[in-house]
Amino acid sequence: MSIHTQIAFYRKKENLTQEALAEKLSISNQAVSKWESGQSCPDIMLLPKLADIFHISLDRLFEREFAEIEAEDDDPTLHIQLVEGNRRVNNLALQKEVHIYLEGSVRDIKSDFSVNCDEVMGNIEAAGSVNCDAVHGNVTAGGSVTCDDIYLNARAGGNITCDDIAGSASAGGNITCDSIGGHASAGRSIN
Repeated sequence: MSIHTQIAFYRKKENLTQEALAEKLSISNQAVSKWESGQSCPDIMLLPKLADIFHISLDRLFEREFAEIEAEDDDPTLHIQLVEGNRRVNNLALQKEVHIYLEGSVRDIKSDFSVNCDEVMGNIEAAGSVNCDAVHGNVTAGGSVTCDDIYLNARAGGNITCDDIAGSASAGGNITCDSIGGHASAGRSIN
């Protein structure tokens, strides 16, 4: 589909006439008719308003699916975010309450929430807490970190509880580990 057919499709999906859509955009219904027939395109300033009216993202309006964007980006990181409509939601209360559970191994993780997982082959960054079996890279968490093994460094706003950390550890709270290969600093105690 082209932008022309996308506009017609989503207008009908929202049960809007050309006149009703034109009224919402403060333009003439002839302009909407020309868009849908392919005679012209909407002004670039109207595209975000169209996406909002249709309750879709601009990527969806232009038929760019997220898989296509990831393939172009070539970023193996799993990004976990809360999106409302086409806007990212940064809500600290939700970040503390929502927990993501991942089974199996993943490459890298960047999450707006707490994460529970089996194995991370790279790095993990979480706004909340991290609870994983093994992390083969660095761990950075706004909350606490609980892991069996961390193969590089660990940094937490709360406590760190691990069997082994190959690198350094830094925590706002306590650190309790069997072994730490690098230096350690804690806001409270180190065991």
